[in-house]
Amino acid sequence: MTNDESRKEEVNGEPDESGSSSFGIQTSSGYVTEESSNPDKRGVNRTNRLIRVFLWLAILFLIVVVLIRPIGPPPEGAAEASAAEAQMNTIAVALTQYKTLNRTLPTTEEGLAALVQPPANARSQKKLAEAAALRDPWGNPYLYRHPAVRTDRPFDLWSSGPDGKDGTEDDVWGWK
Repeated sequence: MTNDESRKEEVNGEPDESGSSSFGIQTSSGYVTEESSNPDKRGVNRTNRLIRVFLWLAILFLIVVVLIRPIGPPPEGAAEASAAEAQMNTIAVALTQYKTLNRTLPTTEEGLAALVQPPANARSQKKLAEAAALRDPWGNPYLYRHPAVRTDRPFDLWSSGPDGKDGTEDDVWGWK
């Protein structure tokens, strides 16, 4: 059997030498198998499926972003309050260093000024903070109390907030 004859047999749906059969469509130019009629069809289907999956993922992502993000602008003063909390964390680190060097925290009377100019009775005279760092974003001095009254920490550290008055609702605490 010639090569053309064996090809015709395979295309016509008869088993080929391996025992499998393939069905074909007769065209004016001859028989064409279903697989050979569109050799890229399988790749196109995979590509289309992949595009659809990515589109669904993008849509789900957008829905999640819309649902999670806060609606409307952030509350007034939120940036300053966050900055105050970060600055108070830095001051808390300086107070911890002060305690390590001097074996005690500054008293309430000595206040945070002890970080800039340690008192004469301090074991270490090392400057641990700049004076400008002891003011909140509204220009008010941070407030300090040792021993703590409001928290379970060794000291209280807070800002009087935008109004500059201690004990009001807008006070910002270093930790809650």
